[in-house]
Amino acid sequence: MKLRLRRYYFKKGVMRNRTISLSSDSGDEDDIPLKQIKQNKSKADPNAYDNLRKHSIQACEFCDRISNNRYSSLIHNASHIIIPLLNQKVVQCCICLHSFTSQAELRSHSIRRHPELPVEKIPVRTESGSGKKKVSQSTTILLEDEPNVITLGTKENGSATEPIKNRLKFEDDDLIFVSSTSNQLLNDLTTDCKVNLEVFDTPWLNGDGEGDEFSGKSVHYDELIKPGVYRCKKCGKGFPFRYDAIIHETSHIKLKNSQLSLCVICKKYLVGGRKDLRHHYLTYHKETIDKKHNTPDSEFLPKIFEDSTEDKRTFDSKILSLCDLCFSFCRNKSSMNYECTQTVSKIGKRYECEKCGQLFFEINLVKRSLQRRALYGTHTQKKRKKTNEDRLKTIANRFKMMKH
Repeated sequence: MKLRLRRYYFKKGVMRNRTISLSSDSGDEDDIPLKQIKQNKSKADPNAYDNLRKHSIQACEFCDRISNNRYSSLIHNASHIIIPLLNQKVVQCCICLHSFTSQAELRSHSIRRHPELPVEKIPVRTESGSGKKKVSQSTTILLEDEPNVITLGTKENGSATEPIKNRLKFEDDDLIFVSSTSNQLLNDLTTDCKVNLEVFDTPWLNGDGEGDEFSGKSVHYDELIKPGVYRCKKCGKGFPFRYDAIIHETSHIKLKNSQLSLCVICKKYLVGGRKDLRHHYLTYHKETIDKKHNTPDSEFLPKIFEDSTEDKRTFDSKILSLCDLCFSFCRNKSSMNYECTQTVSKIGKRYECEKCGQLFFEINLVKRSLQRRALYGTHTQKKRKKTNEDRLKTIANRFKMMKH
């Protein structure tokens, strides 16, 4: 393969060229690799981001605003797009400029916010979007209850040539407030999913009886966020989007409590928590509880003991058998106090620690007492701040426990 290179050089003000020929075989290692030049696809696409950002003067078709590039022009033109989705009457209070969809809501607002003015003399502004252009009229009218204020301009037989406003259909045209149960609120949450539901005992899940009542089609998210007036089927609260109404309706769905509690007296399991268990005790075992509180029990009375006894109990106190390592972890708190009363040791006898369960020749009898009045009054001791030495001691004791 022969390559000819042309070199330009200057000599005494005269530009000359020289041709150099190079020859090489295809199997030689010094072959010059040929690089393929990539074509820029963005130049061919006029809607690419780089081409949209190029400097070009663009004028808006609606307001004749001049933009420096096509991208900013498209963003500005999107602000002129207005799609009328609802043909409804809006009532506005001229004092605080709050808008309402019915005269009843405006009446309650005026009574709550403007009690100093009579109801008949409150200025009201009504706006209607039924025509092609938005018409605003400012009038002073009497506040009367109008249950059907929102009117939806929809037709049953709408062709493709009609405007989009006349071809829109809304599901809550009548705005009927239905006091339904929590099971009917699952209407908007069910979809046409082919799942085998034979394991359930509920008839509407199995498809028997009234199963068709709960069947519905899946809804796209764009349809759920279309503006409108949607009412809750349980409490009648209004929402601007259907998605918000569905989320609110789920708050009315109540599931039965599956918590189980055991009655110690009759050995029966009850469905519910502490309140249900307490109601069960007061209903069926009230006499048993009163009798138990009236008769004294020897376990709750203080016992007189000697120093040699190992199992020692006093009122609101207990004697524990602890080793030296476990006793070091006992901290005096505001409601609990630990005190070493005696060290017991006998020749040839091992004592078991109640904390770790190991056997020792020497054991400490620690008195643990409850301080019931420690949290009341000005005599309470403030909790001492933990220092670095205390933290190091705690870490050292943990390492000792790991060795054992």
